[in-house]
Amino acid sequence: GPGQAWAVGNAGTVLRFDGAWRPVSTGIDNDLLTIWGTSDSDFWVAGVGGTMLHYTGSGFASATTGVNVSLLAMWGSSASDI
Repeated sequence: GPGQAWAVGNAGTVLRFDGAWRPVSTGIDNDLLTIWGTSDSDFWVAGVGGTMLHYTGSGFASATTGVNVSLLAMWGSSASDI
């Protein structure tokens, strides 16, 4: 939404901006390289080693990718199709 942004980075870093940058705990140490979502309470992050997490507004849940490569980008057409 307006005035909000998200960023990902090294060692499982996820930051939320809503006037100030604030960390959001992922519980992982893998580097994160990409983020995609439809709202601030429904988005995905991915990165090194096939890491993928889904955020649902209350926390992150691990998603299985079946690959062991770095996920550099992702795209979706809706919240149910990434």
